[in-house]
Amino acid sequence: MNSSFPDASFCPLIYGPVLSRRHGRSLGINLGIPNQKVCTWGCIYCQCGMGERREIKPSERNVSAREIVSLIGITLKEDPKIDSITFAGNSEPTAHPDFFEIIQGILSLRKELQGEWIINCLTNGSELDRSQVIEACALLDDIWVKLDCGIDDLFQRFNRPLSRIGGLRGHVGRIKKLKDISIQTLVWRSDESPKLSNWTNENKRALLKLYSDLKPRKIHLTTIARDPAVSKLKAVPKTELLEFADQVKKLGLALEVFE
Repeated sequence: MNSSFPDASFCPLIYGPVLSRRHGRSLGINLGIPNQKVCTWGCIYCQCGMGERREIKPSERNVSAREIVSLIGITLKEDPKIDSITFAGNSEPTAHPDFFEIIQGILSLRKELQGEWIINCLTNGSELDRSQVIEACALLDDIWVKLDCGIDDLFQRFNRPLSRIGGLRGHVGRIKKLKDISIQTLVWRSDESPKLSNWTNENKRALLKLYSDLKPRKIHLTTIARDPAVSKLKAVPKTELLEFADQVKKLGLALEVFE
């Protein structure tokens, strides 16, 4: 029940607490299939591997929302000293049909246990056309939406969304439905195959333009830290990340860099 994230092919329902670069001592919640990556995006940098790019079938979910909240409660009572609960794993958390009910249950747990930890979610934003997902996101302390590519061709090739999701324009439109926007951008380079890199001057300019349009409350800029699905991808040096961060800050936006 309470274990670490051991490898790319397996991610349990509850894992950790793990020491997160961004969220402190964080208890991870995976609302996907523990032994199989299935996601609405198929990002080439994903630490969970390529997996399957599709919807999760109802028959593949065998734990109810009530059971999920109960298991989280048991884990918190065993180890209450955490900084955050983070919805992340080998799938898109907000695609769970009971995401709203699960968030409500955890909020009740926090009140019952007098917890001071925050509740946050890492999302690709693919479900933000659903009103109940928007309502659930409004209950969270933080909702971090992915925005790695400011150019449609790169978005389609590198984030690889399902066809129903459409292109970059639709993705940005969904992000705008959130009242309080926080962005997580992951950048990478590929010296061996430059066409696999999103760390290009053109993409950086496009991201700056989108940041200016979206006006997020905060941006987290990260780079490759674990083995990516495509092995040719490499981390961007800290000095270059900081140079880009300075350009973002000139827009009057808050940005934090994570190597």
